[in-house]
Amino acid sequence: MSPIVFWMLGISFSSAMMVTIVSFEARALQFALAFILMGFIVLAAVRDHRALSTLEAFPSHAVATLVRHMGVLYGWAAMSIILIYPLLLDWSHWFAAFFVMCFGAVLCLFLANVLMRDLAEEAVDTRIHDLVRSIAKAQFAATCVCFGGLAILGHSLGGDANWAAVNVMICVALGLATLSGYLIIAPALIEPEAATADAMAVPVANAETSKAAASGKKPARTFGRARPA
Repeated sequence: MSPIVFWMLGISFSSAMMVTIVSFEARALQFALAFILMGFIVLAAVRDHRALSTLEAFPSHAVATLVRHMGVLYGWAAMSIILIYPLLLDWSHWFAAFFVMCFGAVLCLFLANVLMRDLAEEAVDTRIHDLVRSIAKAQFAATCVCFGGLAILGHSLGGDANWAAVNVMICVALGLATLSGYLIIAPALIEPEAATADAMAVPVANAETSKAAASGKKPARTFGRARPA
C-alpha cells in the first residue's frame, strides 16, 4: 500500500471516529483521540526523517518527509472540521478555520513535491531548502502563539459550540510546532560549504563520467550537487 493511500484511509477513518465521538458530546474523549492521532503523525514523521538521514538518502527526500507530514496534519484537521461543522454543531467561524487548514495542507504538499523534484533531477536547490526553513520558523512562532491562545482562551471564544474545533486545532498547533521546531534544530542537510565543494567537484565528476562512458561502464550517480541560481 502506497503512503498516500495509507494516509488517506487513516485520515478518513480517524475523522469518522471524531464525528461519532462528537455526536455524543464526549469532549474529553474527542480531545484524547485528537492528541493520540497528532502524536502518531508526529512520531511517524520523525521516524521517517531519522531513517532517511541515517541511510544518507537524498537530502531533499528527508526534508520533504517532514513537510509532507505537516500537510497530513493540516489535512486531517480540515476534514475533521468540515465533517463536524455544520453537520453536528453550529459555529459561525468554522469555515475560516477550515480554509486555514486547507491552505496549510496545500502549501505543505506543494513544497514537498517541489523538494522531491530535486530527487528526480539529482540536484539540490538550496533556495527551496532556505525557503522551507524560513517558513518552518514562521510556522513555529505562529503555532506556539496559537497553541497558547487556544489553550487559555479557546473554549471561551465564539460560543459553546466551538469546543470540537478548538480541541482539534490545539492538537494540530502542538504537532506543527513540534515538527517545525524539529526541522529547525535538525542538523542542516545542505551546508553552503558543502554546496560550494560539490559545485567545484562537478568538473571532476564529469571527467569520471566520460571515462566510465568510454569504458562501457555505467557511471555512478552523485547526489548533492548544487543547482545553479
